[in-house]
Amino acid sequence: MASIYKRDKTWAAMLSYQENGWRKRLSKTGFSTKSGARAWATAQEAQIQKHGSSKLSDQTVTDYFQGWFDTFKKSHIAPATIRRYMATKTVIHQYFGNRALTSIDYDDYQKFIKTLAKDHSIASVQKVHSQFRAAIRKAYQMGKSKADFTQDAELSGLPGKTQAEKYLDMD
Repeated sequence: MASIYKRDKTWAAMLSYQENGWRKRLSKTGFSTKSGARAWATAQEAQIQKHGSSKLSDQTVTDYFQGWFDTFKKSHIAPATIRRYMATKTVIHQYFGNRALTSIDYDDYQKFIKTLAKDHSIASVQKVHSQFRAAIRKAYQMGKSKADFTQDAELSGLPGKTQAEKYLDMD
């Protein structure tokens, strides 16, 4: 929030915000009108909002997923589920490599889903999507990502096995 005040014969604007847990201030004086000071303050607020918080993560997407998993999931899920999350992490790493979390957008994610769908069933794609989506939603909620790029992704995949193919047979 900006404060506009008169200083001697000119107007001044001061605005405060938080960055990395520290309160910072921006100020400028010498405006001939109050509206000029208000316009500068509004432009500065918009620029701070546009660039977002410096909480944005510079971690790789794989490292973020591992950290999110260790913090929010690992302690209360079964060993088989842990293996499934680690398989999802492997798939994420194979596609995105060492890309930063903040460098991924909607298009990148949709391309990831389409690439995954070429070789996997729709159920597998949905499982990877749901686990990855949970991590990204938390990143967005905590301000580590600019957007929830997993929202409204178009899921596809190969047809699953039929019921007859899902059981073991001695022959």
